[in-house]
Amino acid sequence: MPPLYDDNKSELSSARGLAVAFRRTVLADAIRIIFGAPFSLKFRYLYCTGRWPKVSRPERFTEKILHRLLCTNDPRFAPLSDKVTVRDYVSSRVGHDVLIPLLGVFEQITPADILALNERVLVLKNNHDCGSASIVDTDEDDLDAVCQRLNANTHKVYGRNFNEYWYQDIAPRIMAERFIGDEDRMPPADYRFNVFNQG
Repeated sequence: MPPLYDDNKSELSSARGLAVAFRRTVLADAIRIIFGAPFSLKFRYLYCTGRWPKVSRPERFTEKILHRLLCTNDPRFAPLSDKVTVRDYVSSRVGHDVLIPLLGVFEQITPADILALNERVLVLKNNHDCGSASIVDTDEDDLDAVCQRLNANTHKVYGRNFNEYWYQDIAPRIMAERFIGDEDRMPPADYRFNVFNQG
C-alpha cells in the first residue's frame, strides 16, 4: 500500500504552487505597471470570471465593487476603513455599546505592552489592512513573533495592488480588543450585509 503522505510530492507541489503564484504576481504587476491600475483590475476580473466587467453600468456584486474602485473618490472611505476611527462613527450612529471593548492602540507593540493589558486572551490587529487579526493567548502564543508580524505590517501600504486608494490615507497602528469568543478561541459568527442603491 502506498503511503498516504509523500514528503517529496508535497514539496514538489508546494514548489509548483509557489512558482505559479510568483508568475501570476509578476504578470499582474507587469500589467499594472504597463497599462495602469484600471486596466489591470479589469483584466484581473476577466481572468477570474471569464467576462469583461461592465464598469459604467454594473449589474453584479463584483462589478459594483470594481465600479467603486475605479469610478469614485470619496473622502469618507479612509475614516470608514480605519478600524480605529470607524469606532467613533459607529458609536455616533448606533451607540457605543455595540462596539467590542478597545484595550489599547499602539504605533508599535511589544510583548510588555500586551502583558500590561491584563487579558489572557485578546485580539490584536492592524487598523489599516485586512486579514491581520490574531486571537492571542498570552500564556501559549509566541508574543515576540506576534509583535514582529504586526509591527512589520505597519510599514506596508495596503490596497495598492487593487487601487484601494483610501488605505494610503490611514495612519497605520496596532489595536488590541477584548476577545468575545468562546474558550476554544473560536470567534463568534460574523454576519455581513451589502446594501446597494441606498437600500
